[in-house]
Amino acid sequence: MSETTGIDGHMHGDILLRMEKKFPSIYYNNHIGGIIWAYNEKIKSIEDYSTYWKSLRDIVYHISRPTSPFFYKVGIHPRTICYELKINNSLFEELKKVLEYHIKDPRCLGIGEIGLDEKDSSQESIFIEQLKWCRDFLPQDKKIGIHTPRKNKKEITKRILEILEDFKGLYDQIIIDHVEITTIDLIKELNIQIGMTLQQGKSTPMDIKKLVEEGLYNTDKIILNSDGGKKISNPYFDFIKNKYISNEIKTKLIKHNIVSFYKLERFL
Repeated sequence: MSETTGIDGHMHGDILLRMEKKFPSIYYNNHIGGIIWAYNEKIKSIEDYSTYWKSLRDIVYHISRPTSPFFYKVGIHPRTICYELKINNSLFEELKKVLEYHIKDPRCLGIGEIGLDEKDSSQESIFIEQLKWCRDFLPQDKKIGIHTPRKNKKEITKRILEILEDFKGLYDQIIIDHVEITTIDLIKELNIQIGMTLQQGKSTPMDIKKLVEEGLYNTDKIILNSDGGKKISNPYFDFIKNKYISNEIKTKLIKHNIVSFYKLERFL
């Protein structure tokens, strides 16, 4: 009997369904599942978040298969903060009950992606509001996915870490994503779970090989993902299909660490 090969630790299955004809069949054929992180550029109002999060829930229940289980997260990406929330962050209060509703769903793994994309006061404000909500309401078994940007990655990652110093009680629930070789030293001493994105313009299979061979980070704390949205990430599937590192370590990075961190044993 076939079993799940891996779980894509961060992807956008909702966008792939619209943009990529090969999805979800390429995931099914490779026995790969996925975690859909919340990101929708079409958000225009507070009400849109609720509608969007519900659509993510509907999608994961529709596309999940026994060897390709799918999950989702809810939250406000720094690039999808609607105008009314930018000018009045107290409106976040209206979303708390919706967040609580989704967090109770077994296929909702937590909140994300939240974080910063640039130095911006409204992004920082909404990031902090979401962290406060997590501190007060997020169950211990649910996780917090934090976005780091393509541009000014070191500078913005440093600012994210400064903000997180006020939320040290959440460290065990946090995964900082899109970490690259150039920023791994900033996070290393914290021993926080990290995500590394195998995608053109982000990390490469050779970066992962270098990281493992040179012991740049604790391999128990690394989760690989594709961040696939508008198209399937070829570097991610290249890494899965080819032997850049030992099969034992590869399986840890694409499956075992994800299952352990998110406590997904019952779904496999």
